[in-house]
Amino acid sequence: PLEAKDGTCEEEEERRLFFVGITRAKEELVITWRKEPSRFLEEITSQDTLAEKAGKRREAAPAAQLSLFDFL
Repeated sequence: PLEAKDGTCEEEEERRLFFVGITRAKEELVITWRKEPSRFLEEITSQDTLAEKAGKRREAAPAAQLSLFDFL
């Protein structure tokens, strides 16, 4: 948990930073954890909620292969 200089737990600030990170994801959001997942993940009920909070993933435009002669 995030702790203030005086040693108090800043749970609301930690929650705010967690959701700011989620909502700023533009293309893809990957959440990993080491020992135990964040307690704030329990507030997210499904993958659909994650997609809604993070924004819809943009569909990639098909790549076009260029020829060397396209630049001449």
